[in-house]
Amino acid sequence: MGMNIECMLYRQEMGYLTAEKNKLLDIGPQNVYFCTEQQIRTFARYQGAIVGDKVLNKEARRLEYFLTPRPEERTILFSEIADLTNIKYHAFDVCPAPKTELLDLNFDSLPERHREHYDVVMNFGTTEHIFNQWNCFTDPRNQQGRTRRLLRAPSDRLSRSRLLLLCAAVLQGYCKRQRMRDGRRVLRDGPG
Repeated sequence: MGMNIECMLYRQEMGYLTAEKNKLLDIGPQNVYFCTEQQIRTFARYQGAIVGDKVLNKEARRLEYFLTPRPEERTILFSEIADLTNIKYHAFDVCPAPKTELLDLNFDSLPERHREHYDVVMNFGTTEHIFNQWNCFTDPRNQQGRTRRLLRAPSDRLSRSRLLLLCAAVLQGYCKRQRMRDGRRVLRDGPG
């Protein structure tokens, strides 16, 4: 599945992902799309870059190129951006990927060493492909540590009003960062 870096910048801004709250579990490693070099640098610096400015600038330029999908070229995984920061990243999936442990949420239970360990658990649609939804949604709650933040893409499990409130909160943060006074135009006409 994929995401935009705006989501992670918003999580930082809200205090869900910080230098201290940096243990992150990704349910299915996320591809990152359409992100700028500046956004990568901003994210890394705010989170706590573990590389110098020269390396950060070089990596941000390299990563930006691969953030746009092109035929027969790979795209960037969020773990590659996290590698520039103090984030302790881990993912579960049924397919091999960097920093990803093979785990099938249809059948497998969460290993004990991962229970109550993570500050943030991300799920941006991977669980749509799981048949055993009960197993899938009981385990992520066990994966979260002290902050109890489970970030997932909106699904049919959210009521329409809660979904609209979630979208409004994300939109409000987006407009604030873009220095826009009225988010209604974005809802009506789209961000472009």
